[in-house]
Amino acid sequence: AAAPSNEPAPTATPVSGTGRILFDSDPRNNRRGVNPTFCSGFESECNFGNCPENYRLVWGPYCRESDYPYIKPGLYRITLHGSGTVRAGATDYGATDQLFGFAEEILTLPGSYTFCWPGKAANGYGFETVVQSTGDAAAVTRITVEYLGENCR
Repeated sequence: AAAPSNEPAPTATPVSGTGRILFDSDPRNNRRGVNPTFCSGFESECNFGNCPENYRLVWGPYCRESDYPYIKPGLYRITLHGSGTVRAGATDYGATDQLFGFAEEILTLPGSYTFCWPGKAANGYGFETVVQSTGDAAAVTRITVEYLGENCR
């Protein structure tokens, strides 16, 4: 059995702050198909660390306003805690057929990036974060998803 985490439980309801923090926890605490409390949950091709190059350390969760009332079109900031250098961004793969349809950056963790989500498109699944290995040893230990507002400038 896994040791109890000292991390706070994922928050599915927006709270006050400079932005509205929608999720702030270890992605393992919000696994797709296991224990999702924020959108559909996160997934990993390598247990959230030390993936071979181009494998996804983290992807998901699929967030769309039709299923999750705390999700709205607009500007989002993603903060990744952990170690190593990664390629990070966001997409709606169903709508864009691109792994990094909305943003793509090389980050040395910890680091943050922003993206603008226009809302669920035809054939879309909703937005998802993507953190891909650059081949360096890297791990994601915490993710903060923050809604900054409707204005994407």
